[in-house]
Amino acid sequence: MKIKTFIGWDIGGSNTKISIIKSNKAKSEVHEIELWHDAGLSKLKKLISDLGTNQNGTYHGITLSGEMCDIFPSRKNGINTILSFFKKFSSNTYVYSSSGFIKLHKIREHKKVASMNWYSVGEMISKKIDNCIIIDMGSTTTDFIMIKNNTIINKREDDFTGINNDELLYTGFLRSPIYALTDEVRVNMISYKVIPENFSSMADVYQILKIIDIKYDYSSRADRRSKTILNSYKRVARSFGFDFKHNHKKIIEELCQEIMHIHITKIYRSLRIIIKKNSYKNNNVKIIGLGIGITLIKKMVNKYNMTYINMNTVLKNHPVRFDKKTLIHFPSYAVAYLLREKHE
Repeated sequence: MKIKTFIGWDIGGSNTKISIIKSNKAKSEVHEIELWHDAGLSKLKKLISDLGTNQNGTYHGITLSGEMCDIFPSRKNGINTILSFFKKFSSNTYVYSSSGFIKLHKIREHKKVASMNWYSVGEMISKKIDNCIIIDMGSTTTDFIMIKNNTIINKREDDFTGINNDELLYTGFLRSPIYALTDEVRVNMISYKVIPENFSSMADVYQILKIIDIKYDYSSRADRRSKTILNSYKRVARSFGFDFKHNHKKIIEELCQEIMHIHITKIYRSLRIIIKKNSYKNNNVKIIGLGIGITLIKKMVNKYNMTYINMNTVLKNHPVRFDKKTLIHFPSYAVAYLLREKHE
């Protein structure tokens, strides 16, 4: 009997994440493909061609958010363009929607499949735990996925409704610039103004603070230079208007600590709003962290004395073995796993 293979695709604007399930084992990987660059779509098309197959026993599940890139004239056009790269594998390719998987050739309404990667996480975890809030912090955004009585209760239907219901926060662990968080940082009663230019990002802040594992850091830096800690000091210094010298290390580290606190506060404020809106009991609400920013989520939970549940605990008797990379790129894994359930 041929072993079935399930490939989950999470195609974003700056990165494409892939999870492959075969023989009860999962492996996940990420490819930095910035769709807005000239070669972006060509790189994505090649990746799909290299991994794609029409062989019996191999199934593709797709979720995407890259359709919002400004290289496309509309989100509908973005969806149609990205999905067209899978057409030669259409016989075994499905697109994820909140109402289940849709065969590639049966896609009629683009709104049903646009930016639904977060929902796949909720669908999978809602079968495992009755009440919780999942916080998936990626490179660019933070998703709040609410589960009550084993049901996803988010009001979010797209980015617009997600942002305006505080269920989607455009702040991430890697790509977000410092100025997107604040225009000044106070250290030792002194205010340091932030230059609103793309000189540095949160990846630099967290590398300086040593809370990012560089082997899992999948995003390029603002100046396209290497990801050394020295370059991170230089980039952060530039955001405050001075050139880095070694005697600046202490103040840059203090600035980074304060930036991290601002970041945690921003996420917590959104969390508090959705807890109140959706009548969760603050003392009992369970938080599950996912994504590249999982360390920051844990810090927030500890700071505000909330209850944290490790995903390994939630999936204790899970039939598929997975590693840390899967927790970082969970939507692609959730799509692959849900597709596997569909074909079992």
